[in-house]
Amino acid sequence: MYQSVTYWTNPCDEVARVAFPSFKKTGSLRQYIAVLDGGPSAKVFLMPAGTGCVSIKKEVLF
Repeated sequence: MYQSVTYWTNPCDEVARVAFPSFKKTGSLRQYIAVLDGGPSAKVFLMPAGTGCVSIKKEVLF
């Protein structure tokens, strides 16, 4: 398993659309953290950070 944390200068909606186009939005944690599903082994969490966005991608490698 690995975890990748990245700060983006773009808003989270744009990051989801451009950086993770094949991931589907499945809901949110609390009211600010968007959850994207990339299949059974990958998830992305997007959190607003000022005018940008922080993404946390978690993936299990088999």
